[in-house]
Amino acid sequence: MIECDAREIPAEKLKEAFILGQKEIDESCKQQQIFLDKLTIQPKEITTNKPSQVLIDELKTIITQDKFNAMT
Repeated sequence: MIECDAREIPAEKLKEAFILGQKEIDESCKQQQIFLDKLTIQPKEITTNKPSQVLIDELKTIITQDKFNAMT
C-alpha cells in the first residue's frame, strides 16, 4: 500500500508510475527466483561451542558469587 498526496503531478500520471514500478519489481523478483532455482541448498547442522561441564565447574570455584556480583 502506498499513500501519497500527488500535488506536483496529476493523480493519473502517479498511478501510471506505480504500475510501471510494480512491473519492474515483478521482473526483478522473477529474475531472483530464476537464480534461486538454480541453487542446490543443503541444510547444515549448526554446532555451538559450549564450554564443558568440567570448565564450568572449575570457573565456579574461581569466580565466587561475591566476585560475580562485583563484576556485574
